[in-house]
Amino acid sequence: EERCTGPGVPPLLKPLLALLDTLQANKILAAERASRPMGIAKDWGSHLIPGDKLLARDTDGEWGKARVIDVDTRAGETLALRVHFIGWSTANDKWIRVGARSMRPCEDSRSLGGPALIGRRVQLQWEEGVWYDARVTRFDTNTQRHSIVFDEDGYEGWYHLEHEQANSLLKWIHGSERAAR
Repeated sequence: EERCTGPGVPPLLKPLLALLDTLQANKILAAERASRPMGIAKDWGSHLIPGDKLLARDTDGEWGKARVIDVDTRAGETLALRVHFIGWSTANDKWIRVGARSMRPCEDSRSLGGPALIGRRVQLQWEEGVWYDARVTRFDTNTQRHSIVFDEDGYEGWYHLEHEQANSLLKWIHGSERAAR
């Protein structure tokens, strides 16, 4: 704003400088959107408890493996998690608000869906652009992984569904949708 309205700015340049400021702001917003994890529920993290593991953004905006050390809950709703970055000093511990898009599942995270996802239809990507239809058949409470059986060949594999979804490798099938191959 100073640049557009400051003393000595010729009136003809003011609209051009304002446009440049808008373009710069849009570039910053686009970069923020691109750095957000895709496919994660807005309230992901609200189900975590102390000791659970996740990926979280540090103060520099970099993703790192972390562990929940405290939970801020009010009226039965989890509002924020205090996380400790594994391998870092406790001076780097921080509170992260649920819904801030600063946390996502890792392969060791507690499953949000758990056994409730049994029977759901999914598509998993194994090769770039190639999706395979499958069904969730079981849930292992120890590993927090779901058994997926593929329609095409009956292959069964164990996956952390939220981790796969966060990495854009899983889609939920709704109704009669089928994967385009």
